[in-house]
Amino acid sequence: EGWAVVHSSAAVRGLLLELERVARAAFGGEAEGCWTDDVLLHWDGSALSVVSGAVAPASGLAITGLDAGLRKFAHQLAGLLGLHSRTWARARSPVLRVWPPRRCLSGEAAWAPLSVSEV
Repeated sequence: EGWAVVHSSAAVRGLLLELERVARAAFGGEAEGCWTDDVLLHWDGSALSVVSGAVAPASGLAITGLDAGLRKFAHQLAGLLGLHSRTWARARSPVLRVWPPRRCLSGEAAWAPLSVSEV
């Protein structure tokens, strides 16, 4: 059922590709320098835009603008990429937070994700 939705919905595919792209920039090997605080992003239906913070490197991504269905797919993608995720309830709009394993943040290991966009 899930893959049928991904296949048929350009919005879901767009979110997953954008989330993977931003996660690679924030947590991947090309992220230079010290880890910073979370970067706040907003999904407008077609792209993730930075509200505050710097994408690379970041200790986590906090994403607003996702409905319950899109958050479900984002959580599933985070798991496939080896990332942690959680939804935090906020006044009117829940926030999805995505972050790499602690060993990556401490420098013990690099985050080497599976690429969903290349599958």
